[in-house]
Amino acid sequence: MVTTAARCTDLQNATRFRIRSGVRRALRLAPPVPDTEWSERDRAVARWYAPLLIAGYGFSLASLVWAGLPTALHFWSTIAGRLGGADTLVLGAGRRGGLHRPVGPVQIGLLVHVTLRDRRTRSRPPRRPPKEP
Repeated sequence: MVTTAARCTDLQNATRFRIRSGVRRALRLAPPVPDTEWSERDRAVARWYAPLLIAGYGFSLASLVWAGLPTALHFWSTIAGRLGGADTLVLGAGRRGGLHRPVGPVQIGLLVHVTLRDRRTRSRPPRRPPKEP
């Protein structure tokens, strides 16, 4: 959206190249070789867009660390706790009631059914659209 509003053609890559050039200059390394040539408009807008891009990446990374990782950790620890608990239907109570016996054959049967169905579908010749008069 910013690219269109700023009347640019490749603002994202021009800005990334500008940031990469600045980092390499600060580290006293050889400047990167551009793989394309950007318009004057792209290079001019990249000057003020670079800090916004860096701030956006920083916000995304901070959000991941602050919310994403703790949420994923809680999610997976909850799943592990429920699957490993004695009250789990398949691992715990299901065994007492004999529910675990049909689970394996049903899963294998579904696997065989889906595999054969997909094989049949692939072996059929593709449908041709009707010819127009």
